[in-house]
Amino acid sequence: SDLSEEPDHGIDKARITQLSEAERRVAVLAAYGYTNCQISSKLFITVSTVEQHLTRVYRKLGVAGRVDLPIEI
Repeated sequence: SDLSEEPDHGIDKARITQLSEAERRVAVLAAYGYTNCQISSKLFITVSTVEQHLTRVYRKLGVAGRVDLPIEI
């Protein structure tokens, strides 16, 4: 079957392509359940930067929060 038809939490693939590399890295870790603090340590960025990236990710993807993030970003 065509992989593009796999369910992806209803998030349009075109929206995902709008994410910057940094936003995508943060979003993937958040989707896997890492805390903002853990993400900041892993990526060597501040917690504030993590929060800013996630805020933009949520807005771009049209989701309410990290529980709505698809794993396959």
